[in-house]
Amino acid sequence: MDNQFDTNGAVGAWELNVSRGIVRASSRFARFFSVDPEAARTGAAPQSAYNHSVHAADIDRINDKIQRAAAAEADAYSNTFRAFAPDGTLRLLFAQGSFHRAADGDLYFPGVVIDLGAAEVAGWVDGRDDLRALAERLRTLRHLADRADLPFLKHLLDRAAQDLGQQMSAAAVLKDD
Repeated sequence: MDNQFDTNGAVGAWELNVSRGIVRASSRFARFFSVDPEAARTGAAPQSAYNHSVHAADIDRINDKIQRAAAAEADAYSNTFRAFAPDGTLRLLFAQGSFHRAADGDLYFPGVVIDLGAAEVAGWVDGRDDLRALAERLRTLRHLADRADLPFLKHLLDRAAQDLGQQMSAAAVLKDD
């Protein structure tokens, strides 16, 4: 899971085995969430190990949304939430992934997390600046995924961009009202 994608605003990539409650993740993702990188690489870390870095006010919402999306085996999942970086700063993160059932019967949820930054946390209530910042990061990450020939990540980033475009359109309509 460690690759060129773990740059330019990406916190990293993960793959949650929903059926077993364990996560395989890139080293960068593991370090951000203060999880042992070797445990993350081998899938030895439980999903709950990543929760201690997430803002307490966001944990239930994240877990509820994942459970609902998993129950529907959703094509796409996206969520914005707050988490504490290893240096203690509160960061605004954007997660994007999708669900698929493997030949072994287990349900998997791979995806990526993008760091929108510390400054964006304060303006999160409005959301318009967050959406513009996210759009720019998605463009950069999509370019990197294309250069690295990572089709699954390109697909996730394309879906994220599509969702983002819809949110930006809705935000523009609400502003005009």
